[in-house]
Amino acid sequence: MMKGTSVESKYKYMLGEASKDRFEGINLSDAASESNFIRSNGVFTAIPWKSGGGGVIAVMKAYEYKRLEADLPLIKGHAGPIVDFDFSPFNDNLFATASEDGSIKLWVIPEDGITQDTSDCDAELRGHSRKLIFSKFHPSSDYTLASSSADCTIRIWDISQQRCALTYDDIKQTTTGLEWSQNGSLLGAMTKNRTLNVFDPRKEGSALSANTHEGARPQKLCWLGDNQTIFTAGFSKVAEREYSVWDIRDMSQPLIKKRLDEYAGIPFTFFDDDAKVLYIAGKGESQISFFQYSPESPNIVDYLHAYKGKEPQKGFSFMPKRCVDVMTCEVARGVRLTAKTVEYVYFKVPRKAGNFQADLFPPCRSGEPATKFEEYWTGIDKEPLRQEMRPETHHQEHAAQIQRRSTFMAKLGDKSGNSVSASGSSLGGSSNNQQNVIEELKQEIETLTVRCEKLSDQLKLSNNQLTEVTEQASSSRQEVTELEYRIQSLQEENTQLKDQLTQYQAPQTSSEQQQEKSDLYSFDS
Repeated sequence: MMKGTSVESKYKYMLGEASKDRFEGINLSDAASESNFIRSNGVFTAIPWKSGGGGVIAVMKAYEYKRLEADLPLIKGHAGPIVDFDFSPFNDNLFATASEDGSIKLWVIPEDGITQDTSDCDAELRGHSRKLIFSKFHPSSDYTLASSSADCTIRIWDISQQRCALTYDDIKQTTTGLEWSQNGSLLGAMTKNRTLNVFDPRKEGSALSANTHEGARPQKLCWLGDNQTIFTAGFSKVAEREYSVWDIRDMSQPLIKKRLDEYAGIPFTFFDDDAKVLYIAGKGESQISFFQYSPESPNIVDYLHAYKGKEPQKGFSFMPKRCVDVMTCEVARGVRLTAKTVEYVYFKVPRKAGNFQADLFPPCRSGEPATKFEEYWTGIDKEPLRQEMRPETHHQEHAAQIQRRSTFMAKLGDKSGNSVSASGSSLGGSSNNQQNVIEELKQEIETLTVRCEKLSDQLKLSNNQLTEVTEQASSSRQEVTELEYRIQSLQEENTQLKDQLTQYQAPQTSSEQQQEKSDLYSFDS
């Protein structure tokens, strides 16, 4: 893929801008991991933390920048290092951690964040026999999670019931990449034997596979905005970084396979399905490159530009699209992890700020689920729900998220503190944590009640103002009607006067004519 390729794109001159504020004093875990190593949902930002033993992770309020001290409150509880983690796309406070101890733990993060060390999770998923590699929430179905492990299996979990719904064991080696398709109908997995695997977890015999890149280093993938096109990035035999694009309807060969660039870092790949822009951030590099996806282009993906940071990145990911500032033409917000800092990268199109640019901001994915696990598992696939990006409608449905979190905690409560995992082991939920969440929900409901009262008062005021304007308009209409009537009356009076004048002038003219004749007669005589 050659830089400088001529391509028509509204994002051609997009630039990255690092946040001036950042988190400093990072004490990053040195555990080996295939994951992006950092996640943020715009409310919380999470990174794996270095500890003397067990798995530890730091979860900070996303915009409370500070230097992280040694006494930073942490999430603990895993017996082995945490290798992957993910926030629910439909509940800002629901957080999953996957560990080398073979377990996935679920945590409900308080609204105020982690204020003290905690090791009591709210739910636990057990079933894998070896260390975890990935854990990924479903993009449109609530309470649905996929995980992969060094035991060469992929599991699908119903986390509301803390049960494994399916174990897929047709992959031959461990995974280096795991991604849901856009609507979650399919899973794509890259494995160490350089194979791309695609399958529907609900259907037997649906698996497809293809040999991808010949190099031995880990390979990554992402779906290109639909449920049938996949981008893979890896290395050639001579260790050059390359890419391929696949149509899963015919995986006998890729649509294209080309050299990507001159860099050597393992590529993290991300796709913005609204803008059709592909981002690649190499681990150990300072650059984030972006490309325009166009099926009609000879390259299919064409280089646009790149952001260059000051220090190499240990991890990278993106916040949800609904977190961007549309009034500054910010189209994406990245989260970049270095050895000692966490910074946000604002990707902006250079246009005049202060006006909403509708062509840059089609509806984005909302924070609402399209289905529940039960529907998904019966074969129902739905596209992710979307929300408008206009400032007046661009917000998260916070009350709905509170309700979903409350429902999730209630389901945990139905387990009576002794839920059974996939392996049959006891699941010890924390009653104290649940009680704390209930108290937080009560406080949030009170806050929302006060807010509703204020909004009600504002609505009454607006209605009163509208009534006044309507009355003024009605009064103005009446005045106009009266003026029109007065004008009509004046016009009628004017007509009558003209008629009277005509009648008066007619006899006078006749008398004058008779007088002239008489004068003429006298003159002749």
